[in-house]
Amino acid sequence: MAVSLRSSIAKRRSHLNAALSAAELMWYGVDMSNKFLSTDSLSIELDSFQTYIDHFVYKLTGEKFYIDPEIRAVIDYICEHSELWNQAEILVSDTRRGMKRVPIIGPSFKEAFNIALQGKSSFSWFYGSREVKHDFPIADTCMIVERNKGELWFESWSFMRELDGECFYTHVIYDEQNKKFRHCDASKFYINQEQKEALKHNKTKPRGLYYQKMFALNGDIPLHHVCGVIEAFLPFEELTEEMLGKST
Repeated sequence: MAVSLRSSIAKRRSHLNAALSAAELMWYGVDMSNKFLSTDSLSIELDSFQTYIDHFVYKLTGEKFYIDPEIRAVIDYICEHSELWNQAEILVSDTRRGMKRVPIIGPSFKEAFNIALQGKSSFSWFYGSREVKHDFPIADTCMIVERNKGELWFESWSFMRELDGECFYTHVIYDEQNKKFRHCDASKFYINQEQKEALKHNKTKPRGLYYQKMFALNGDIPLHHVCGVIEAFLPFEELTEEMLGKST
């Protein structure tokens, strides 16, 4: 069942992505210069002061690629752990872009993850939201857990509460027998208010949208590394703790 489910998801996304024109991809915010490459195909080039990653060089062709600014913290985390670097794929671009992410207050992924993990049924659902009196963008998080033949599939959607726009999606697979995660990836896509309401109230997953994959890890991945890379991708904890005094 798990294999057929993965196959159907892959086929559906492949069909949807192929059906989108270049104009439609640009409307969804997809940068056509982006490429998704394995890290072992890249060499790292530091800045002139040898303090941070300036760019990558594709080993086969010598092409120069740059980090997508929204996953710079993820790349920093992966680079600190060679076991992750050796099993990663990341989004890169042939153009240099500045940081564009704004600070966001939102639920702690790790806390939401632990709450969702406590469920014992074949399908569990968790929605994290909070009212705060601060003039900052606020994100909500929905997480769904599905159990099937010794595997737990986690999916989460984090998005701005009141505005149409980007949704940050994460997907991890946990092998209960080996007590480790075998897959972790993150993407972003466009979501509207109707889809947010359907996700929140009807547990209906957003379908039919172009997912821009940002990074992926495959292999034996401990829980602390899964939380580490996803919290780097969804930097809620630091700002939330700063503004509210604790993670939520």
